[in-house]
Amino acid sequence: MTILEVIKNDHDRIKALCNRLMNNIDSDPEKRSEIIRHIRMELVPHSRAEEVVLYNKMRSSDGPNGQIYDGFREHAEAEALLYALEAVESVHVDYKMIAQKLTDTILHHIQEEEDVVFQEAKALFSKKEGEEMAKEFNILKPKIRDQSPLISSVEFLQNLIPPQMTELVKSKMAELIPRQLH
Repeated sequence: MTILEVIKNDHDRIKALCNRLMNNIDSDPEKRSEIIRHIRMELVPHSRAEEVVLYNKMRSSDGPNGQIYDGFREHAEAEALLYALEAVESVHVDYKMIAQKLTDTILHHIQEEEDVVFQEAKALFSKKEGEEMAKEFNILKPKIRDQSPLISSVEFLQNLIPPQMTELVKSKMAELIPRQLH
């Protein structure tokens, strides 16, 4: 399997979870929380691994990067909405509105990524490179799933840094962040 096939499979799982969320919008808070937890467990590791393995490799190439930065923005937006849904019961915000916005944001991102970013990636990477990237992606996702939200957020910011500066910034961040947070 190539990276694009692996990402497409993740997209299909995430879309199914979004449909499940919208179909259970009037369910009890515990059921909704469980669905949101499943979305977070799929979406956040997917996003971080996608940023590292696909986005940053595409940014290192000579290809156009506008869609990549749009993807980063959409990841941040979806995660913010996801965390808002996790806290919604205690802050009395319109759950349905946020759930719909989360679903719309995710579905828009997936559609745009599969239509535009995938085409750019196909032009940049060979099948063998795509297969190697898929292996890297599949190794990285479970590691990210076990991270705290703080570390995942820091890694999101690190992924935004130009690839040629990434190692320097990561080494400096490692000095600043206590080991127990990892």
